[in-house]
Amino acid sequence: MFTPARIAAAGLLAALAAGAAACGGTPAGAESGKGPAPQRIASPPLYFQNSDRPPQQVRTVLRTREDVARFPDWFARPSGDSTMAEGIAAGLRKADLSRNVVVAYTTDTGCGTAGGAELVASGNQLDLRLLDHPAPPPECYAPNAVTALFEVDRDRMPADPVFGPDREAPDPPAPARLVAFAEVEGAVEPRVEPQADVTDGARLDGYLARLPSRTADELRREVAGGTVPEQERRLAFVVSGCRLTGAELVRSEEGPLAVRPVGGETVRCVRAEHYVAVFTVPASLAPVPPR
Repeated sequence: MFTPARIAAAGLLAALAAGAAACGGTPAGAESGKGPAPQRIASPPLYFQNSDRPPQQVRTVLRTREDVARFPDWFARPSGDSTMAEGIAAGLRKADLSRNVVVAYTTDTGCGTAGGAELVASGNQLDLRLLDHPAPPPECYAPNAVTALFEVDRDRMPADPVFGPDREAPDPPAPARLVAFAEVEGAVEPRVEPQADVTDGARLDGYLARLPSRTADELRREVAGGTVPEQERRLAFVVSGCRLTGAELVRSEEGPLAVRPVGGETVRCVRAEHYVAVFTVPASLAPVPPR
């Protein structure tokens, strides 16, 4: 947790690093003297925002229309404030995905802010270079963050991009990740909640105990060893259809996450088949309270 003193120090360091970057030096957070010099590959951004309520720390590459449609869910808030998500969606509508990809990058700036940014690459490492940064205030009670989206020509995009000096792999385009999917044995409707929090092992075991044994065993195998980070929750959903191949989570108009079947669009069946899909999602987006 940031104390005012720690935030002030972090903001000062971020501003100094960004200042060097704006003058042609090292991008904020990058390590100098290692690898080729960073080269600008995109500017100005499709979308740029300073926030005093740090959004999801997401860094990823959007390559398809489906990626673009689902990406704003990272920034939808359970409180119902969709201003940032709507701004991101509007920016993404300008992207030409026939020739380009979109790189999304968020980073903390401590107490500082920036007036703009550009995307730079050193080999396959992508970094955010902050521009037009005033001196940060001496202290603040919450850290700031910058979110920027860039349209990058596919020919200039590294084949296997990583983000920042820690060389992190890209996040998924959407906040939810499908970790297990299984058909309910016997085509019977399962006697479980339509959606349930199964983050901890005891809750998962209790949920699986109410499913047919073969279905439970398959789901247990798929989530075996899958620990859930502190900042995430694991959610189980029942989804129905015919010959489904998977499921995905989307934001419904009412706000909570809703499950959508994948596959089976042209298949008809006498009785609907039932499936259980298990996802991990950021805790701030999880609509299901622990029980």
